[in-house]
Amino acid sequence: MRCFRALSDPTRLRLLEFILAGERTAAECKEHVGISQPRISVHLSVLVECGYVFARREGRTLHYRIGDPRVRELIGLARLLAHDKVYPTGF
Repeated sequence: MRCFRALSDPTRLRLLEFILAGERTAAECKEHVGISQPRISVHLSVLVECGYVFARREGRTLHYRIGDPRVRELIGLARLLAHDKVYPTGF
């Protein structure tokens, strides 16, 4: 259940979308999202814990990439669901 909650956070969704484009460092993620380093670390650790993102250390730098190719599909579905909440289509 925690991994579904991880997707409900707008910051984590932005991070996933950013990382989908290619491997990113924590510093690049911080700059992209615009929050403090400790908060970025917490968000990235949740994504790693859920298996959405994989972290690799190179010296003192952590590099993040998508850990499961199905994450792209999850993000696409999340976008569609969010769009439907804003612009309900009905059944």
